[in-house]
Amino acid sequence: MTQKEARRAYASMVSVIEVPILNDKYWSKVPELAVDAIMLDLEDSAAPSTKAAARDAIVAALREPDYFGGRRIIVRCNNLASPWGRDDLEALAAVDTDFVVSYPKLDEVDELDAVAGILEAGAGDVACM
Repeated sequence: MTQKEARRAYASMVSVIEVPILNDKYWSKVPELAVDAIMLDLEDSAAPSTKAAARDAIVAALREPDYFGGRRIIVRCNNLASPWGRDDLEALAAVDTDFVVSYPKLDEVDELDAVAGILEAGAGDVACM
């Protein structure tokens, strides 16, 4: 997907719901949700003690895209300045599934270049917007 196509696809989303992946009650409802996109959050929805487990669960879920019923998938990672940001980005970069990475709290353009570099070094086809 080109950057232009990625931007159009993202802009076409009307309804997005955030689902905490480690909460089985909510996670089990994903296939029946009437939304355009599902957001999986590694930043605010995961306590420091559960960040690695949440990351592993999200990577596993991304490898099963049929579970999302054709909806767009957005993953909000941790910032590179955090202890988890690089691990999040490297794990996400290794997944060859169509999804959007939402990067939080960008401070400088150089930081965005670092994020793009990590993602582009992975296995997937990345369009950085």
